[in-house]
Amino acid sequence: MPELPAVERARRMIDALCKSYRRINVQSAPDPKHASEFVDKLFEGRLGLDLLERRVCVGHVLRQLGRHGKNLWFEFDEPPHVFVRFRMAGSFVVRGHEDGYVYETFRRRTAACRFHDSGTPLVSVWPPKHTHIVFSFAPCSPGVDSASINGISVREFALVDPRKVTRMRLSDSSCPSVEIRSLIGGFDALHALPPIERFERKMLVYPKANIKSLLLGQRFIAGLDNWMVDEVLYYAHIHPESRTCDLTRIDVAALHQSIA
Repeated sequence: MPELPAVERARRMIDALCKSYRRINVQSAPDPKHASEFVDKLFEGRLGLDLLERRVCVGHVLRQLGRHGKNLWFEFDEPPHVFVRFRMAGSFVVRGHEDGYVYETFRRRTAACRFHDSGTPLVSVWPPKHTHIVFSFAPCSPGVDSASINGISVREFALVDPRKVTRMRLSDSSCPSVEIRSLIGGFDALHALPPIERFERKMLVYPKANIKSLLLGQRFIAGLDNWMVDEVLYYAHIHPESRTCDLTRIDVAALHQSIA
């Protein structure tokens, strides 16, 4: 499962590489025979391959890449904007970026190397295996210097998900950040932790909820995974099966501090 820190690092990486760049192409899948199937799964059958290519393969400029919980959105100068919802798997792989800052490029041995010794170096393959969709960006103006990554001037990144559970959708909203926050409901655990008074008031909306279940649910707080919740409760000295109505103010303060 992609964790919150990994999703945030991916957001920062792609935002730094592609912000103010123009989208020039979207490749739905490396294998044309399975392209429609990949798009149907990725967009839950609500967007056909032809419509995807007509609506997304246009020269819109990326304004910013936002994140709320483990949900990302690509905000362009004109709709449609692209929303990405990670589930049990999924990651972005940046072409040519192999320093391990976000995700190391997926690699495999070439056919010529399969019969050699195990010390044969691995080679990068693009697009990676299990790619669902590839975005390509280029400078808005030919005169703009496109600082390349390992000699690659066009910025490309792929959504890779072996389990095929990541979901995407297009939005015509004028303010995608407000839309995605209204859909999720919970505040972002990394950048939008509210003051303790508002934190406590929102928690008491669910008086009989199990505290661990509440922290895992996206309606209260967005982005925490199972191991993160265990760590938060451990350092706050709160039993995972405690109900929110049984927590004291000292417990709530410790919980707030542990998340922060």
